[in-house]
Amino acid sequence: MDIQDDAVCKMASMLDINPKDLLQPISKEYWENAAKVLLKMGYPRIREATPGLLVWLRDINWPGSNEVMKLLKTIPKAELVPYLEDAVKKAINSDDEIWIENLSYFLLQLKLKENDFASKDVYLFLLSGSEFWK
Repeated sequence: MDIQDDAVCKMASMLDINPKDLLQPISKEYWENAAKVLLKMGYPRIREATPGLLVWLRDINWPGSNEVMKLLKTIPKAELVPYLEDAVKKAINSDDEIWIENLSYFLLQLKLKENDFASKDVYLFLLSGSEFWK
C-alpha cells in the first residue's frame, strides 16, 4: 500500500471528519483523494453530503467524479432521488446544460424509472437529456 492509499484509509476511519468537509476541498489537486476517502467512508456515513456529491457531477471530468458516481450508486434510490430532483432543478435554474447531461447519464446508470420520482416533469426532463448519452 502506498502513502496516499494509507492516508485515504486512515482518514476514512477517523470518526471526527465531517464528510461535507471533503466535498471538493481547497483545490482540484485534492479532489481525487477526497473522493476516495468519501467512497471508503461509505453510506450511510456520507448521507448528509449527498447534495454536494451530486454537485460534483457538474463535470464528470473533474477529479474524483468516478469515485463519487460509485458512491452515489450505493445510496438507496428512495433516499437519493429527492436529492437528485433538487440537483436537476438547480441545474435547470442555472441553465447548466452540462450538469443536466451528466445527471441524465447518472439516471441511465442507476436505471431509474418514472415511478422512482415524485416529479414526473423532472424525470421526463432528465430522460430527454439522456439522449446525449445514447
